[in-house]
Amino acid sequence: VAGILETGGTILGTVPTKQMRTHEGRKLACQNLVAHDLNKLIMIGNDWSMYGANLLHQEWGKCLKELQEEGLITHEQAARNPTLSLICLPASPDNVSCDTEYSIGSDTALHRVLSAIDAIVSTATSHQRSFVVEIYGEHSGWLTLMSALSCGCDYIFIPESPPMDGWETEMCTLLEKGRLLGRRCSLVLVAEGAKDRSGKPISSSYVREVLETKAGHEARYTVLGELQRGGTPSPFDRILATRFGAKAVDMIMDPNFNKLEAYMIGLQGTNVLPVNLEASLAKTMSVADAI
Repeated sequence: VAGILETGGTILGTVPTKQMRTHEGRKLACQNLVAHDLNKLIMIGNDWSMYGANLLHQEWGKCLKELQEEGLITHEQAARNPTLSLICLPASPDNVSCDTEYSIGSDTALHRVLSAIDAIVSTATSHQRSFVVEIYGEHSGWLTLMSALSCGCDYIFIPESPPMDGWETEMCTLLEKGRLLGRRCSLVLVAEGAKDRSGKPISSSYVREVLETKAGHEARYTVLGELQRGGTPSPFDRILATRFGAKAVDMIMDPNFNKLEAYMIGLQGTNVLPVNLEASLAKTMSVADAI
């Protein structure tokens, strides 16, 4: 990692692709790996990337057979790569994966969000405005919740906890109480996947509209978007990625490594531990399904 530890993003230039959600796409991945005699894979990515990698691991034997029948690989190539060893490292700004307290990149994203919020609050305080900030989190409110705790905002919306009916009135009442106590600005954070109890999306633009029409505030909204990604990683993320990577390499190079099982590396307390990938993904997907 010499020379790249301080660099954000992907060095290889890889991106998530919908092809990995199809058998033909995974078969192409198998063909590319076998062409280079690669049968040990350490994958860094979010839940959907890990989902595709897990299916590739499960279908590896089937892909080899089909590729041989189609004349795309030789019998010798298949014999040299009979199984795929797979370890996944969770990486996402919104920390969506179960069985790990942090994902690679989530701490850096939190720093990005707080830096933006601090700048917004200085303007909001000067002009006594209300600001609504939209943050990453289609199925996970972790980034929004951690940001709220760190900046002391007035109200938040996250996918895991839809607000009760009539939240518009409750929010305006709470914000007004803050103003009466001397607060010079109001701050509301909205995760991009926030919905009400009927499943209707709650957008940052709608929250701003509520603040203006119901509370009479001068309000603005900001969608942070891609500003939450990339850039120089935080010290915590550099150390976390190093620990995850070292654990994965030690495991996958062990002669006794169980190739029939795919793993994810997670942070549990202060310990870096492997967990069954399929079981972990089932937990993560169940949260998205419940939401």
